[in-house]
Amino acid sequence: MKKIVYFFLLGMLILTACAKRAATPEEWNLLIESGQTVDQIVQDELARLEKLSETEEAKSGNWDVIKAALTKDEEKRPRTLYWYCLPDGSYYTSAEDKVSAKLNTRGYFPALLAGENVVGYPIVGKTSGRKSFVVAVPIKVGDKITGFLGSSIYLSEMWDFLKDQISIPANYDFYAVNSAGITMFDLETKDFLLDDVLNQNSPSLIEAIRTIISNPKGTVYYKWNDKNKIAIFYQSPVSDWRYVLSFY
Repeated sequence: MKKIVYFFLLGMLILTACAKRAATPEEWNLLIESGQTVDQIVQDELARLEKLSETEEAKSGNWDVIKAALTKDEEKRPRTLYWYCLPDGSYYTSAEDKVSAKLNTRGYFPALLAGENVVGYPIVGKTSGRKSFVVAVPIKVGDKITGFLGSSIYLSEMWDFLKDQISIPANYDFYAVNSAGITMFDLETKDFLLDDVLNQNSPSLIEAIRTIISNPKGTVYYKWNDKNKIAIFYQSPVSDWRYVLSFY
């Protein structure tokens, strides 16, 4: 009996040691390279909007001219709804032109009014109904903000775009959550787009996500789908997203 107990405890210790192993340098490199791929896409769009915001076309307030500039070479980017918004919240989109709804109720709108850029904010589109994230910048004429240029990048198409560019080995997963614990994407499946991870029925996952969104970098351990998972993460320098590589 003592031998049985001894081998049982030994086995548990071995399993625990395996579950708690440290990530390898190769795994950290995979995470960082994958995150940089995503950041480059977002950063490129932010830089494009910033450049456009300084042009006479953007400052003119002429939607037809702005629309042509916003949608130029759009086939090279993940599918996106482009928009131009006035300080009162009224706006135009590349899909419908003038829209009856307003954007001044959006959570990111105060930041734009304050002259700040918005990068990676999750939304469900007012006109499209699509799950997206926003990249937007103010347009300034002198010291006055006259409007905003924005891109609502569809997360489903972004997922497809990333799957073509990022290769993740079997038994690994790469995903991103924002600072509120919302899943921005998960390359294992499209099912979790904009899911609130903090409402999942997994205490260990919830605790891990709380750690992830509260720290700039680290390692966490949790259980998901009956598997003991290791996850390494770091915060994007471009947005409030945390990139996570999980494995078992």
